[in-house]
Amino acid sequence: MRWRIPLVLALALFVAVSCDHQPVEPTADQVAEAPALNFMNGPEEAGVVERRDDMLGFWWWEYEDLAIEFVDAEDLGDYVGWYDCGGSSDVPYYDAQIAGDVEKARLHLVGHKDTPVYVFPVEELIEALYSGDQEVFCEYYATGWIYGGEARVRWNDNNLWGNPQYTNVWGFRANGFLWDKDEVRYNYHQHVKLYYNPHTDVFGVTHDQLAIH
Repeated sequence: MRWRIPLVLALALFVAVSCDHQPVEPTADQVAEAPALNFMNGPEEAGVVERRDDMLGFWWWEYEDLAIEFVDAEDLGDYVGWYDCGGSSDVPYYDAQIAGDVEKARLHLVGHKDTPVYVFPVEELIEALYSGDQEVFCEYYATGWIYGGEARVRWNDNNLWGNPQYTNVWGFRANGFLWDKDEVRYNYHQHVKLYYNPHTDVFGVTHDQLAIH
């Protein structure tokens, strides 16, 4: 497995809500602009969907000799409880929609976030992380990156609670722009997809693609 740090998932319950109203032609003084609903500003609970803005998700991925971090390296606050560098940016919480069957404990999640992205040499970052010295880690994290920028990350999980009756498939896509320290801009694309089959106890990675160009 590529995980150096385990992910933590917040679990959720939801209730069913139904509505059955026939449309009625409004009078002239009743006409108003309909609200524009997006991923998170709809009803908090609608049918079998619950919307949350506090799902802790991907913040690290290792690709070959690089570590991709979805945290603002230059304004880092709490780093998963290991260090507190005093900034305002902690590990990312995602806007999420959760749906499924609570009784069967099989929930589907779709989350997304517009987030900072910083890319480090993985061995250097691990050395700083395991130094045990907060000052060393925070100084490296703020200055040791190769690329920095922003991206939109979309995260999917077909079995949020890990029900052992079902194979779990999860992962993320990220697209955005990065800059190096000479302020040269690069396109950034990443696709990671993982699975765990509880019947065979097999973990695998079906997609692990990174493009910075």
